[in-house]
Amino acid sequence: MKDIGDLHFFLGIQVHRTTASLHLLQLKYITKLLETTRMVGAKPAKTPIPAGTKQSQHDGDHLDNATEYRHLVGALQYCVLTRPDIAFSVNQLFQFMHNPTTIHWAAAKRVLRYLKCTIQQDLCFSTGSLQLNAYTDSNWAGNPNDRRSTTGYAIFLGPCLISWTIKKQPVMSKSKTKVEYRSLALATSELFLLRMLFQDLHIPLTSTPTMWCDNIGAISLASNLAFHALTKHVEVDYHFIRDKVVQNDIIINYLPTA
Repeated sequence: MKDIGDLHFFLGIQVHRTTASLHLLQLKYITKLLETTRMVGAKPAKTPIPAGTKQSQHDGDHLDNATEYRHLVGALQYCVLTRPDIAFSVNQLFQFMHNPTTIHWAAAKRVLRYLKCTIQQDLCFSTGSLQLNAYTDSNWAGNPNDRRSTTGYAIFLGPCLISWTIKKQPVMSKSKTKVEYRSLALATSELFLLRMLFQDLHIPLTSTPTMWCDNIGAISLASNLAFHALTKHVEVDYHFIRDKVVQNDIIINYLPTA
C-alpha cells in the first residue's frame, strides 16, 4: 500500500489539518452549485429560512418541471454533511419533493443564498475532553400539512459536533411533553451507538454522557419509573431511556430555551 500523504480533498469535501484541529469544508462544491444554478450573483441571506416560517404544500403555484427543484434539494442534502446549520431547512424542502411549488423553489434558493453568505464556514474537530453531550429539541405540531412534530438533536464529543439529525416524528402527539420525550429517546439511541463505537475503539469517556432538554415534563417522564397517565399513549420502545437513567448510564439536565 502506497502512502500518498495527508488527505486534502475527498468527494467534494476539502480537508484541512492543523496541529490541533481538523477542518471539513465544501467551498468548491458550494461554489460549483451556485454556478450551475446561476446564483453566483444572488443577494446573500443571513439565515437559511426566515424565523417562524411554516411551509405548506398548498402555497404557491406548482412547478411545470420539478426536476430542477429535486436536483437542487438533493445537492443541498449533500451540503448538510459539513453544514448542520442548514439541516432543518433542507428537511423542510425534502417534504415537497413530490409536488413542489414556486414558494418551495424560492425557499430552496434562499438556502443557496445563505450558503453563499457563509461559504467559508466549516466543520471543525479540535482537541478537547472526551465528554459526550447531547442537546435535543422539537417543534410541537409544527408541520401545517399533517400537524406532526419535528425532532432535532446534536451530539458533541467535547467541543466537537459529531452527530446531528432533523427528523419528522412518525406519529402525532397531543402534548409537547410527549414530543420532547420522543426526542430524548431518539437522541439516547444515537448516544449509545456512539458510546459502543468508542468502546470498540478503546476510547474511554471521561464521564457519564449528559443529555440536555428544555422540557421539564419530558425530563420527569424519563426519570420517574412510576406509571403516569401521559405514558400510556407513548410507544413502549421509547421507554428504554428510563432504564438508562436508572442504571446511571446517562444524566438528563434541564436547559432553558433562550
